[in-house]
Order: sequence, then C-alpha cells, then structure tokens
Amino acid sequence: MATFFRPTLTNHLPSLSMATLSTALSPLLPHRQNAFLAVKVTSVFSHVTLRVIPAQSHPGEGLADLAKRQDQPTAENISGTLFGFWSPAYSMGMSLSGFHVHFLSDDRRVGGHVLDFSAGEGGCRVEAAVMEQYTVRVPASEEFHSGVVSVGSLADLLAAEGSG
Repeated sequence: MATFFRPTLTNHLPSLSMATLSTALSPLLPHRQNAFLAVKVTSVFSHVTLRVIPAQSHPGEGLADLAKRQDQPTAENISGTLFGFWSPAYSMGMSLSGFHVHFLSDDRRVGGHVLDFSAGEGGCRVEAAVMEQYTVRVPASEEFHSGVVSVGSLADLLAAEGSG
C-alpha cells in the first residue's frame, strides 16, 4: 500500500504501544471504521520487535516457507518512525484487516515489519490520515499472468504476519 500522507489527526502522547495503538486512533475509528487509515508514529522506542523476511531462494517460494527462515530482531532505546496502515475487516483478502506497520530507525540501519513496540521516552507524535480511496493495480507482465497467484492458507498468512 502507498499513499500521499496528509494527516487528519495529530496527537502527542506520553507513551504508546502496539496494544494501545487502536485506542490512540479511536477519535477517527468510530466515525471512519470502514475507511483505511495511514499511520505514522515518531518517537524514541524503548523496544521494537521486528520481522525480517529473507529473499526467496527460488521463484514462487511461498510466504509460509519464507516465514520459517525469518529473523525477529529486537531493537531497544532507538529513535525512529513507525508507519503503515489500518485496514477495515471487509478488506480481508486484498489487505490484512487491522494494523500492518513497519519501522525505520532515524539512522536507517534498523527496519522491518513491526510485531510489537513500546514508545514514549520523551513522548511520541502520532499522526493518522483517513483514506477514502483504495485502488488495486496488477502487473501487466507475462510472468504475473502465467499462473494463478495464491496466498496460501489464512492460518499461514496470519502466522507470517505475527497475528496467528
């Protein structure tokens, strides 16, 4: 997913975690629960647990197999930006419903898909943008259209994403 980020909500909080992210964005969710949200959090993170999936070892290697070889590093006391999206439940299949966020440290040496985080040393800035439009574009390449694209089982997908 990609967007031109134009926040419709900005808030400064003393602390934030993966468990409280939904609550922090609650001013938007009751009125826009079926819209997509783009999310950005800037802070010093006391910890960030990441998932880093390796490159495919062969074309067509599935996410479940890649997830078996993933790294799950944890960074502590690191300044950076968490960014990503919240997708509504009805979008399951084209997006994973709920939050899908990534992290990039200010020095650009640490990054990946976020499994868990805790932020707040010195406070954190939370921004969110309501996205009223969702466009899907598929590649025109022969490679993409030469076979059926499969995401595998929902259980494998959720496990790879850290939700299952």
